[in-house]
Amino acid sequence: MTFPPVSAIEARRRLVSRVAEAASRSDALRQHAARLGEANRTVRIEAGRRRLASADDRQRRAARQAATGEVVLEGVIDGRVVAAHWRAGDLSGDPELLERARIVVTLGDRWTLDSEDGADALDADPVVVLASLAGPPVAVALTLMRACGSVRHVRWSPTSSPG
Repeated sequence: MTFPPVSAIEARRRLVSRVAEAASRSDALRQHAARLGEANRTVRIEAGRRRLASADDRQRRAARQAATGEVVLEGVIDGRVVAAHWRAGDLSGDPELLERARIVVTLGDRWTLDSEDGADALDADPVVVLASLAGPPVAVALTLMRACGSVRHVRWSPTSSPG
């Protein structure tokens, strides 16, 4: 029986040791990458939650401040022309349209609007408008529009004219 030279045995032992060390490091790096990925997901979820909370706060503040304004809408529901009028928090209109609009609010619909200056979405937070029949006028207009099958005419202003 012949044995390989001692230097070859030693070289093989070193190689096996290096392979084991590389495998161990690879496993450690894979676990670290998984932890980083999970941390990244957590941070992104938290950032999204905070962005929505901030938008909700802005929306509530705007609704409190927007006790003025006017929305006039004419639309179609199941082939029938319907209309609604909202002014400074007072809503009137076709019962079917108003009922559908209340459902839109109950379902928690929201719209994300691009910034007015066309800034990149990473540079500025988008504006989130929550469905509402209390104000501000843009939220009321969007809510009434969503409640219609189609919209024939809509007019809204952020402030009411006196009278």
